[in-house]
Amino acid sequence: MAKIYVSSTFNDLQEFREQVRTSLRSMGHEDIAMEYYSAGEKRPVDKCLADVATADIYVGIFALRYGYIPKGQKKSVTEQEYRKAFELNKPCFIFMLKEDAPWPPNRIEFKYYDRISKFRKELCDRHMVGLFIDKNDLAKQVTAAIYNWAWLWCINQ
Repeated sequence: MAKIYVSSTFNDLQEFREQVRTSLRSMGHEDIAMEYYSAGEKRPVDKCLADVATADIYVGIFALRYGYIPKGQKKSVTEQEYRKAFELNKPCFIFMLKEDAPWPPNRIEFKYYDRISKFRKELCDRHMVGLFIDKNDLAKQVTAAIYNWAWLWCINQ
């Protein structure tokens, strides 16, 4: 089965990530995610980008946080992960919180709202995006997208 990199900001989407990772594992796929990282010599961003490179598929989950920007860099780790997957021509499955979905204000990163808005627009312009309203809706959509990808991949082999 496929190795699938799960990308998102962490604190605001932790339970969403868990739901997606559980769904992927129940389908027999290997999920690659920061939750499995332990102490090591690589810088976190380097580890993330290396994992994106080894994955078969990239799943990006985006709400209203831009994410951590490493010192001396201009893009968040989450954006760098996406750009690496896109650069390597990985299948990119993008899921985005619906504009009108209820969302707690403490999960909105107002400081970088312009950045996440611009990035979300770019993703919508570039990909067929799944819009979710909660973690169950997200998991259902990710499951369907990966199932369809696997089915098409199998018949084309």
